[in-house]
Amino acid sequence: MIITRLAPSPTGKFHIGTARTALFAWLFARKNNGKFLLRVEDTDIERSKKEYVGDILEGMKWLGLNWDGEIIYQSKRLDIYRKYVDKLLSDGIAYKKDGAIFFKIRNPKSDLPANSVWQAGIRNNNQNTKYKIQNNIISFIDLVRGEIRFDLNDDKDFVIVKSDGTPLFMISNCIDDAESGVTHVVRGEDHISNTPRQILLYSALGLEDKIPQFAHIPLIFNADHTKISKRQDPVSITDDFRDQGFLPEAMINYLALLGWHPTGEKEIFSIQELVNEFDLSRVQKSPAIFDMEKLLSINHHYLTELPNEQISVQLDHICHSRVESASQRISTSGIQRKNDNSWIPCQARNDNIDIDRFVEIVKERAKTLNDIERFVGEIIEIPDYNSEMLVFKKSDKNATKKALKIALDQLDSLDQSSWTQEKIKSTLESIVVENNFSNGDVFWSMRVALSGAEKSPPPENIAWAIEKGECIRRISDAIDKL
Repeated sequence: MIITRLAPSPTGKFHIGTARTALFAWLFARKNNGKFLLRVEDTDIERSKKEYVGDILEGMKWLGLNWDGEIIYQSKRLDIYRKYVDKLLSDGIAYKKDGAIFFKIRNPKSDLPANSVWQAGIRNNNQNTKYKIQNNIISFIDLVRGEIRFDLNDDKDFVIVKSDGTPLFMISNCIDDAESGVTHVVRGEDHISNTPRQILLYSALGLEDKIPQFAHIPLIFNADHTKISKRQDPVSITDDFRDQGFLPEAMINYLALLGWHPTGEKEIFSIQELVNEFDLSRVQKSPAIFDMEKLLSINHHYLTELPNEQISVQLDHICHSRVESASQRISTSGIQRKNDNSWIPCQARNDNIDIDRFVEIVKERAKTLNDIERFVGEIIEIPDYNSEMLVFKKSDKNATKKALKIALDQLDSLDQSSWTQEKIKSTLESIVVENNFSNGDVFWSMRVALSGAEKSPPPENIAWAIEKGECIRRISDAIDKL
C-alpha cells in the first residue's frame, strides 16, 4: 500500500509551500487508494509553538485535506529515537563530540563513504534500481527529477543529536518514516541535499528495506523569480488566504496547478477530478511561479458558482454591524423619517437580515468573499458623498435635480410586487426617453444617490436590493444635497 505523509515543523504559520506539499502527497495517496499521514516534527522545543500546531491543523481542515490515523508528535517519541541512536553508538557508527552525537559518513576501516553492509542493503533495495553507491557516488531515482547523483568523497560527518539531547531532523525523520511504513516522501527540492545522508542513515539503522521513494517538488517563487518571503509576501494559509476571503475549493485548485501540469488545457478541477488526474510525473522541475491574479481569477470562478445563500451565511455578521452603524448615524442626523421605519436598511427593523439580494448584485464584481463583504457593506451603509458627484460630467445641477425628482415620484408609485430589477430599470429608461434626458442624467445620478460611489452595481440592482423605502429615502437625500 502506498503511504505518504506531511511532516511540518510548528515553528510558524501554515505556509503555502507546506500546503502545496500536503496537497500533492494527499492527491498521490488518494489516487492510489493509499494512506496519508500527518506528523508534527516538534522536537525543536524553543521554536515549536502550540499555536502553530493549531494553525496547521486549522489550515489542513479548511482545505479539506484529511489524514488517516492519529497525528504523530515527535516530541512524544524521544525514547524511540534514543534507542536507535544508542545502537549506532554501540556499533561504532556514531560518536560523541562536545556533547553532540555525530554520524560517521565514512568507515574508518574502508575508503568508502559507508561500510559494505550498508552498501549491500542499498543496492539490493527495490531490485537494484532505486538507490546505489558505487565509487563513493550515491544515486537515487527521484519521481520528479529522475536520477540524482551525489559525490560523497568530500562529505563530512554530521550531527544527528544536539548537545542538549534533541535528535535532529536528519535522523528522526528517517526513523518515523520507516516505522510508519511511509513508501513515498513528497517534499520540497530544498531537501534534495539531505537525501543521500538519509539513505546512509536508513541503511546504518538497519532500515534499508524501508527506504522510501522520493519526489522533490519545485519551490514557489514570485513573478520576479525571487523566493517567496515569509515577511513580505502572502504565505499564511489562514491569515493571507482563508481570512482574506479565498474559498478552499479555489485554493486547492490553484495549489494543484502550482508546479503540476494536467494533461489538457483545463484549469478548473473539482477535488475528485484532481485525484483522478494527478500524476507525480507531470510535476515540473523548474520553480513554480506564484500568480496572485490567477488565484483571484480562479477564486472568482468559484464565487460565481456558489449559491447566494451559502455566501450570505458567511457574511451575515457584517450586515448587522453595518446596519447598527448606519442606524446610529441616521438617528443623530436630525433628518425626519417615516414613522413606519421603512427606511431601515436590510430589514433590520425585523432583525431578520437577509443579504441574498446584496450578494446577488455584487457577486459578479467580486474576486473574494472579502470583496463581497466590502461591496455589500458599502451599499448597506448610508452613502456619504459630495453633491458634485451626483452631476453627470455632461450635465448640470438643474437637470440632475429634475431627473431625481421625477425618478422619486415614479419609483414611489410602484407597488411592492412591481419592485423588481427589470421594472425599476424600465421605469428609469422611460424617464430618459419621455423627458429628453441623457442616460447620464438619470442612471449616473441614481447610481451615486443609491451607492454614494462612482463605481457600483447598476442603480436598478441597488434599488431592488435595498428595497423601496430605503431607495426613496436615499433619492430624497440626494435631492436635498442639490
